[in-house]
Amino acid sequence: MAGRFGCDGVKWTMPRLLLAAAVALLVFVPLALARVTNTVAITGGPSGTVNTKDASFTFSSTGAITNFKCSLDGGAANDCTSPTSYTGLGDGGHTFALQGFRSSTGPLASQTRSWSIDATPPDTTITSQIPAWIKSTDLAIAFSSGEQASFRCRLDGGAWTDCGSPFNLTGLAQGSHSFDVVAADAAGNVDPSPASASWRVDTVAPETTITPVPEFTKLSSLHVAFDANEPQVTFECRLDVGAYSSCSSPKTLSALAQGTHTLQVYAADQAGNSDASPATETWIVDTTPPVAALVLPVGAFQFEKQFTVSWKGGDAHSGIARYDVRVRSAQALGSFPKTPNQAFIYASWKAGTTIVGSAFSGQPGYTYCFDVRAVLCVRVRGSGRIAEAVEHRLSAGGPLPHLRLDPPLYRPGQRALGSVRPGDQAEQAGERGHEANDLRREDEDQAAKARRQAAVGATADRRPHDQPGVRSGRTRRGRADSVELSPDVVA
Repeated sequence: MAGRFGCDGVKWTMPRLLLAAAVALLVFVPLALARVTNTVAITGGPSGTVNTKDASFTFSSTGAITNFKCSLDGGAANDCTSPTSYTGLGDGGHTFALQGFRSSTGPLASQTRSWSIDATPPDTTITSQIPAWIKSTDLAIAFSSGEQASFRCRLDGGAWTDCGSPFNLTGLAQGSHSFDVVAADAAGNVDPSPASASWRVDTVAPETTITPVPEFTKLSSLHVAFDANEPQVTFECRLDVGAYSSCSSPKTLSALAQGTHTLQVYAADQAGNSDASPATETWIVDTTPPVAALVLPVGAFQFEKQFTVSWKGGDAHSGIARYDVRVRSAQALGSFPKTPNQAFIYASWKAGTTIVGSAFSGQPGYTYCFDVRAVLCVRVRGSGRIAEAVEHRLSAGGPLPHLRLDPPLYRPGQRALGSVRPGDQAEQAGERGHEANDLRREDEDQAAKARRQAAVGATADRRPHDQPGVRSGRTRRGRADSVELSPDVVA
């Protein structure tokens, strides 16, 4: 086999060439391998802060790396391939580690990646104390979430908009309103239950009204009802010039003194608006019965068929509303009609009148008895009382003695003064005979009355306003009997 000569003049044979090549491989291949870069790279997976509890990583290598080992949070490294996944991780920080190997050699390259998991949504809280009612059209609302977060707000169910705390609301309309705010944290977790508040704007004060009470009353206690044009209000009351105090409807007023009283009431609503013009009601308490009296310018015996009967009354507080005048009559030598329980029977003559006198037409030979009752302006039944009852007789004959009553107003036990006017003596004798019979009957009546009065004396003491009528005695030779109370003419 022929050889070749090298540049050095040496002839290279095939064995020599093969030997030289082997030497070159042994020297230069390791040097070449030492110059190759071996790297690993994590090409995919979570980083920063995420809100998912699962993680998946992809990775690659360069150089002579042929296999990988992976570990999580400093745990044991295990053979792995790309991609490698982990599930159910907890909140907080985590680290993924990757190593590259060639055959059985040690790790040629490694890389780590750290990230944080936050899968818990923030809790949004409204920190302002918002009352259920406000009397302003402006409102500032503060809120927080307990962690770094962004917020979105909406009013009355409208669109969500980015917002910060405090959130200022202006120009709110009257009525109900609602506000919602929701927080989102840096990991993207959104509060599933936004914080909410609701309230009512009310800048208008309520109007207070009082149910009218009688202008006059004979009662010393009174129940007064009142109301307002808004629901859920409270009331403040004061009587006369006293201080305001909390009250409710109806308000009971007791132990009221005689005279004029005034109740003032104002309402305050839930927003704090108060009625600036309290409702006012004024009335008069009058528990004293009026005084009424017959004024009779005629004598006990009257010749004329028509004569004038007058009356008058007075009350210190409420005044007189009306008079009730009644009359009873008896024929000559007859008795006055009575009811089964022995009460005299009266006929109404002037009922509910405001006049103070009228002409009366009688029948000759009849005896007439009048009574009058004054009624207070309170117009409550039984508030009046009879002041007097005076009998007058008309004669069928000629001129009769004339008894003028002076003074015209009588009180219990007072005597009526009289004077006799000369007249026909024959008629006087006849009339005295009639009088004797009448006086006898009256004496019998008086005895019966005395027995009845003894039985009801206690009741009469308890009712001083139920005064009986006053009856004058028959004229006897120019003398008038003393005036006495009689229970049979009580109204």
